[in-house]
Amino acid sequence: MTYRLPRAEVTTMQAVTVPDGAEVLLAFPLPNLSASQRRALMVRTMIANGYPLSGGQGE
Repeated sequence: MTYRLPRAEVTTMQAVTVPDGAEVLLAFPLPNLSASQRRALMVRTMIANGYPLSGGQGE
């Protein structure tokens, strides 16, 4: 979902991290998954850093 927006230049690649407690955002739509499965899903479906809505560390 990058909407074909240009990607900012990223100089360093950081490991993907899911903020503490973020898995609760998927608890209602995916109640059959455990908290660790929801966290893993967030990691697998993230977009690459540098796109306008990708956020950054601490965002």
